[in-house]
Amino acid sequence: SQWYASKRYYSQYVLEDNFIRTILLKKYKRANFSKIHISRKTDDHFEIVIHAQNLGILIGTKSEKSEKSEKSEKFKLFQKQIKEFIFHYRQSEWNSKLRVVLHIFRCKTSASSIADFIVEH
Repeated sequence: SQWYASKRYYSQYVLEDNFIRTILLKKYKRANFSKIHISRKTDDHFEIVIHAQNLGILIGTKSEKSEKSEKSEKFKLFQKQIKEFIFHYRQSEWNSKLRVVLHIFRCKTSASSIADFIVEH
């Protein structure tokens, strides 16, 4: 995580970031995450950079993308789910001011996939 917070909000942000990571790792286990980086510009602006091996689970495949839109419906749903996780954690009502920016990259190798290979053989 990368952000600055006053003493008043520091522990809240640490717990919230941990909650986001935990939920993503549980719900999208098959994506084989190698890194999740969370930064905040303000309380209502999250920027999440995800490095994963199986991107199709998170954002859909090229065949799922329409010609008019670069972002697939699966990507939009994934982004909406992250917003819902945050609202659920904060126990607040839906707030349209909350902005979640996602950057998702494919990692070439993943320690988890290597570990899976070793366990299988």
